[in-house]
Amino acid sequence: NMASTYPPPPHGGGGGGEDIKKDSSPLSRTASQEGKIKQADDSLLVMQMLLHAADLGNVTKDWNIHVQWSHHVLAEFYSQGDLEKHLGKPVSPHCVRDIHQGRTNQKLFLIHCVMPLYQLGMQTVPRGRKHFESCITQMRSNAQRWEDLGY
Repeated sequence: NMASTYPPPPHGGGGGGEDIKKDSSPLSRTASQEGKIKQADDSLLVMQMLLHAADLGNVTKDWNIHVQWSHHVLAEFYSQGDLEKHLGKPVSPHCVRDIHQGRTNQKLFLIHCVMPLYQLGMQTVPRGRKHFESCITQMRSNAQRWEDLGY
């Protein structure tokens, strides 16, 4: 069961949160202050993080919506790769037409980039904890579905 190998939420007992607390970035310092935002700069950083999380929110949707958005993202990447190839430029790594690799990249992006962002959000914005937990649960489900499909 691959879902159990993905990082648990910081309060889940191991994994996820420890590395965040060791990080010296302003957002991590904010998170380590038990959700208390102490400075205006931290508030701006938290708002930027929330906006970024919302922008990446397709991975938190039910599978049927998530997979459609994943295919839209892949189509955009492949179009960019086609243009790069047409212009005689090197094709960017994620823009090479390879549906298997593209779907695997979507799964890995979800696990290693978006999930940690939402875990940090859960630590940093206590009022949003239930929402972040729900999103993380759905991400784990989507990652498991990609895994079950062989990606």
